[in-house]
Amino acid sequence: MKAGDWCITKDDENWMDAPAFATREEAIARAGELGLSPGEPFWLAVATTPASYLGADNVVDMLDQHAMDEGPEGGDGYVVSDQARRELEVLLDYWAHKHEVRPMWFDMDGTERLTVPA
Repeated sequence: MKAGDWCITKDDENWMDAPAFATREEAIARAGELGLSPGEPFWLAVATTPASYLGADNVVDMLDQHAMDEGPEGGDGYVVSDQARRELEVLLDYWAHKHEVRPMWFDMDGTERLTVPA
């Protein structure tokens, strides 16, 4: 499965091993391959890449949480300028792309309940 693939499943839960197709139409036409009879329900959705948790805001939030947990009472945490956040975001994005750090799953968007065509 890759982002942009159309997937079908017998239920709205087991998407990891769902068959994937290049088009919505092909996925619907091949719904019978799920072992269902015409008229039985199946689910259709498109695979999308989930948003990455790796980002400057999350790193800064972790720093602030660390300051609250470990710093002295009344400590203000870390001072991070908007420019520093932008630079960190670019750095993290570059690193993630260079090392292919990405989620190992896909989100399923636009889920529809359909019936197997006759």
